[in-house]
Amino acid sequence: MSFLGQSQSALEQGAFVIETDNLLGPISDMQLLPNVGFAVTDRFVVRMGYSNILVTDGSYELESLGIAIGGKALLQNDLFVSIDLSASGTEFGSGNAFSDFDLAVAAQLECGRFIPINRSMYFAPALRWSSVISGDDDYVMAGAGLQLVAHLGIQMFSAD
Repeated sequence: MSFLGQSQSALEQGAFVIETDNLLGPISDMQLLPNVGFAVTDRFVVRMGYSNILVTDGSYELESLGIAIGGKALLQNDLFVSIDLSASGTEFGSGNAFSDFDLAVAAQLECGRFIPINRSMYFAPALRWSSVISGDDDYVMAGAGLQLVAHLGIQMFSAD
């Protein structure tokens, strides 16, 4: 089954695409963290993501700022592969005094499938492999993992 028929791509060249990061998990922990992309061709999207998260738990605060860049290539039968690189900084502390700062760099590779909702919207489950290195002046940590993720996307077409 193809998104728009056997001869058409799931993307329209020149369309802007807004996509959530991951819809799976408990609703209370869900963060949409949107990515905005541009369809350079009907088979390739360049995209950028931005997040700014502030969490307050009593007297303890955490603020995180991140940016990601990447691309998504469409293959046959509505399958896709995407690669993203990201960097983030996180401050920890209490009150207005942040006492610790952590930097992280991550890489993600996803393989998944577009499932159409209508011409402008899609659902995209995928398998994601992630690796990250983070640390501050006291420690450095590294990790990698595999997880099932799901995206919801919207295409905005030109007025032509």
